[in-house]
Amino acid sequence: MSGDAAKNAEKAGVDADKGEHIVKETVSSMREITTAINDSAISIGKLDKQGDRIGQVIEVISPTRQTSSHSTPRSKPHARANTAQASTSSPMKYANAQNEQ
Repeated sequence: MSGDAAKNAEKAGVDADKGEHIVKETVSSMREITTAINDSAISIGKLDKQGDRIGQVIEVISPTRQTSSHSTPRSKPHARANTAQASTSSPMKYANAQNEQ
């Protein structure tokens, strides 16, 4: 029996060493995951700030763009009238008017 007890004790020691190794690997992996999560949180914070800046730029651009788009239809007939007038006065003026558009 004492021989069996010694073999069982030795096996238990080997199993404990394996278990310790597995626990250490698990703890190391968990630390890597924690680092990755913290890095991700920092990146998300930076993206959030950039998103806020982009939103501010869009708020400035949107009213300007709407104003520009409202004036565009009015300017097209005016440009067409200038082109028609240029085409009747001389070929050179017509070419210049086309280049300006």
